This record gives sequence, structure tokens and C-alpha cells, in this order.
Amino acid sequence: MELFRGVPLDVVLIGMGGASFEHRTGLSGDARRQLVALAERVLRELALRGVSWRDRERPGATDAWWERPSVHNIDLQRSQASQ
Repeated sequence: MELFRGVPLDVVLIGMGGASFEHRTGLSGDARRQLVALAERVLRELALRGVSWRDRERPGATDAWWERPSVHNIDLQRSQASQ
């Protein structure tokens, strides 16, 4: 495959399939456990292509919107707890 001007394009797709696609936020425990292996695979692929990387000196805090509890989930938890 060529991107433009005869330059070859090397594409590698790496992903993780889902076991369940229920309407909710966050990752399942299984998906969370696979994240390290997935990241290691990405880093291996980058290294094969001559890309270097390093750990951050001070890892930043994650602020993923899908990890925050939603108002709906809080109300649902309260409702279930009162039953």
C-alpha cells in the first residue's frame, strides 16, 4: 500500500475485542487486566520500527470521563441499596 508519492505505508492494527457490550461505562475486570499486555505489544511494534520511548518521570493522573461516576449510576446505586 502506498500513502502518496510512492512512499510505502506500513499499518499495524492492535486492539482488544469486547466480551460484552452492555450499556455502561468503564472497562470490565478482564479488559483492565489485559491493558498491560496490550501496551507491551504496542511498545514492541514501535521498537520494531525504530521508535524509542521512555516512562514519564512523573506519571500524570488520569482523568478519563468514562471512569467518572455518572449521576445516573449514582442514582441507580442508591435505588438498589434502598431495596
